[in-house]
Amino acid sequence: MTPPQIELAGIERVFHLGDSEVHALRDLNLRISAGEYVAVMGPSGSGKSTLLNLVGLLDRPNTGLYRLEGRDVTTLSPDEQAQVRSQRIGFVFQSFHLVPRLTAAENIALPMMLAGLPPAQRAIRVEQALKDYGLEDRAKHRPD
Repeated sequence: MTPPQIELAGIERVFHLGDSEVHALRDLNLRISAGEYVAVMGPSGSGKSTLLNLVGLLDRPNTGLYRLEGRDVTTLSPDEQAQVRSQRIGFVFQSFHLVPRLTAAENIALPMMLAGLPPAQRAIRVEQALKDYGLEDRAKHRPD
């Protein structure tokens, strides 16, 4: 059996608002295998965004363990977490967060440039991504 790519064990996230505590996540256990699709659903305030922020290493749990590809990422320094984010984690935001002055190809290349991918490798990946999504003819278009 392949080990899970994402494993959360006993995760808790508590926010302090004045004198009160808000338990956004309480004793959460989750295992997601490579290639598995997961939908995070629930009413407003149920902890969906908190969970995604934890999985995306944008926030830390108060207690519990988070393993990404078998590595405990809960104890990493902020710089180490940023390194993992740049290499292993990606978000597709609801409103896309495209840079208006960049072309489609440049927007696709931007995170690869920030991750330090060489230009030749970026060009190959950008071309493939545009092809995969049928956007080759839009490569030089801007988001507007």
